[in-house]
Amino acid sequence: MMPAKQKTPRRARQVGRGLAIVALLGLVAYGVYAATDPSGGAEIGTAPAAAPSATQHKILDPAEVIELRPRELSESLPISGVAEPMREVVVSAEVSGIADDVRLMPGQTVRAGDLLLAIAQEDYQLALQAEEAARTSLEAQLAAAESALRRSTELAARGVVTASALEDAQSSVAVLRANVAAAETQIRLARANLESAEVRAPISGIVVSRSVDPGQLVDDGAELFEIIDLSRVVIEAMVPLDRLLMLSVGQKAEVWLPQGGSQRFSASIERISPRAVDGTRSALVYLGIDNVNPALPAGLFVTGRIILRQRPDALALSKAAITQQDGQSMVQIVRDGRLAEVPVSIGASWPEGDLVEITAGLSAGDTVLAAPLRNLAPGEPVRIAER
Repeated sequence: MMPAKQKTPRRARQVGRGLAIVALLGLVAYGVYAATDPSGGAEIGTAPAAAPSATQHKILDPAEVIELRPRELSESLPISGVAEPMREVVVSAEVSGIADDVRLMPGQTVRAGDLLLAIAQEDYQLALQAEEAARTSLEAQLAAAESALRRSTELAARGVVTASALEDAQSSVAVLRANVAAAETQIRLARANLESAEVRAPISGIVVSRSVDPGQLVDDGAELFEIIDLSRVVIEAMVPLDRLLMLSVGQKAEVWLPQGGSQRFSASIERISPRAVDGTRSALVYLGIDNVNPALPAGLFVTGRIILRQRPDALALSKAAITQQDGQSMVQIVRDGRLAEVPVSIGASWPEGDLVEITAGLSAGDTVLAAPLRNLAPGEPVRIAER
């Protein structure tokens, strides 16, 4: 006996007819769209072909790469100190008297040997002339006494003059000769006083102070001028004792004014104290600076650095750019639009910027990743985004 057919409910039959109608309308609409496609690339009723997929590039931010360029590598020791003149002279009076012909004021430049002032010059000139006149008189007396001695000697030989008279003539000549010698000493002293009455600059430099005015009575030993030579200045810098072994006389340095912008002054170590300053674990190092202009006034506080070692035109990378693979140093670079890993040889480390010198494996102009990318394999295409 055949099973009886189940009857489909009316509502279900209505829903099925509706879905069929919607599908038919969709096919018609698609055909109309294909027939009126503006590109004209497909015929009516033909589905478009799928576009081929493009190669996917990894986009790198410019901050992720470094264009390798030669640079100067250096290690230095920070220093600071006060710039002081290499030579500073206080000019004092060597004679006493009234000052006249005072020529210079503070701030003026002077050359060694220039006349600064004169002290009672006429008085010392007269004193010299008096001593010279006294010597002339004594020389005349000596000449007469020597002539008398010669006569007395001749007469004594014939027995005309007694021995005591001869001795008196000889004594007179000896005394006059001593007086002439003393007169010569007085003349030299008077001439020295006359020269000292002309006060001249002992060094070339700049007058920083003047303690005398024209017409003023000057005592022997009184301070008159202070002159400093700024053509070369010296800086006393405190250096930790454990860094002294890294320093030597002649080592290069540079200093600058903390508030003075970009101007820098070349310096060199001239002296190194071998003993610590009391109460510290530091010693004094003296640096000299040729100050030709002079552009560095005395008494200014400066900062700077002593160059411990230096390497010009070196290739270097941050340690973060270098990885180790089986004992070999490697870096990632961008070459011909693709990522590559290359082995490199490394040299000395430099604390400035935490850099490592690259001695082989890279060339100037190579584009290096600042830090390796773990999600990329060598050979994958990469592109650097424009800034």
